Amino acid sequence: MKKEVLLLNPKIYPLDVIYSAAYVLLEKGHFLLDEKDGKISVEMAAKGKEDIAALFKAQLVNYGLYKQQLQKAVKIKELMLEQVFSQFHYEEDHINDPEGIMIPWEEKYGPKTKRKTLRKKSS
Repeated sequence: MKKEVLLLNPKIYPLDVIYSAAYVLLEKGHFLLDEKDGKISVEMAAKGKEDIAALFKAQLVNYGLYKQQLQKAVKIKELMLEQVFSQFHYEEDHINDPEGIMIPWEEKYGPKTKRKTLRKKSS
């Protein structure tokens, strides 16, 4: 098994991106992550004849781009929701409640009275 080591800058490739890239390739290789001098060290060894380092680098770019797009999408969704909620206004009719739907029963008809319950007498 040929081992290869990559030193990655965590500012360019955050740890979650590195984990994702390694995870997707677990069937094709073994990975060991460590930290050296502020860089993330990835030691890898292929299980077969594939170039595990090339596959890993491709997955780093893939997951790095995915994370970037996801962050943009979150910002866009937040802006859309903010715009929707800023345009929402209660109608005066709803606040005034002309049909009295929002008034509690006790306020509308007085306090509760004792209710008679009908029970069948058992013989």
